[in-house]
Amino acid sequence: MLKINYYKHLIMKNLLFIFSIFAFIGCTTTEPEESVADTEKSVEEINAERGDPCDCTNESLLAMDLFLNKINADAFETSVELNAELALTMRDCMQPIGHKVADIAWNASMQGCESFSIIREAMITVKNKAAELKASEQTVFINATSTEGANGVLKRLQEEAK
Repeated sequence: MLKINYYKHLIMKNLLFIFSIFAFIGCTTTEPEESVADTEKSVEEINAERGDPCDCTNESLLAMDLFLNKINADAFETSVELNAELALTMRDCMQPIGHKVADIAWNASMQGCESFSIIREAMITVKNKAAELKASEQTVFINATSTEGANGVLKRLQEEAK
């Protein structure tokens, strides 16, 4: 029974990390276009141009450590600020290139690296902090609009959309 729970826990951690990567891919503001040359290359050739996946994760550790220090120092007031900084932190070798099959294969190859688990744990911390900030933002919004009623909520939403 304990062994089954361990495997469930391990699977959930990996799924959580993969979900975070896909969420990060989906949250990028610019969508890179696949060039004609990329469509003619195999996934292995595309990812070979990225370099060694373990070198990538090792290089990302320092940037992620600095990012986590900012999180621990409560440097981010909103989830938008946190996500923008995360996008800058992860912009190098870990950034998706827009070729979905190659990006998925790249992520899978990084999972075999020793430092990958550290990156995964850091991403879980980032996800938790983003959720905490988002909940705080919602609470502030609800408290600020609770006395204004539905019209006040609609007015605030219109103002924030501008």
